[in-house]
Amino acid sequence: MSADSDDLEKAIGALLAADAGVAAIVGTRIYIESAPNSAATPYIIFHETSQVPDESIGGEIGLSTAEIQIDVYADTTIARQNATRAVKHALSHFHGARGNAFINRTTISGIIKSVSDKLDGTEATWHKSEITADVIYSTDIPS
Repeated sequence: MSADSDDLEKAIGALLAADAGVAAIVGTRIYIESAPNSAATPYIIFHETSQVPDESIGGEIGLSTAEIQIDVYADTTIARQNATRAVKHALSHFHGARGNAFINRTTISGIIKSVSDKLDGTEATWHKSEITADVIYSTDIPS
């Protein structure tokens, strides 16, 4: 059975929302794919960018490796750094079930930091971190 990417996205969202450090910084502003235009900062947007079922000679083994992109948006460098640190900690220290997915291991494979102008016509800027994480997971929850 291959793992379902919807289950993984729901699990990542639940993991981030349940983490005290992340919640203290972004509250409930954690979104899959896109954030509403009215979203207050800081906030997180995440989505799966790729998935590969792990296989052995006998076929699929019930695990998949997915690459997840987590974008942190903030109005200041300090807020971006704090939110990025909290997301890294939440992902790196979790092993277990969330929803219908069992996360075996998460590795942060890259972080890109940037500053850009907002597209709303103001002179304000975004402070953004783009975190790439590799997640090995299964939708077969061990008992």
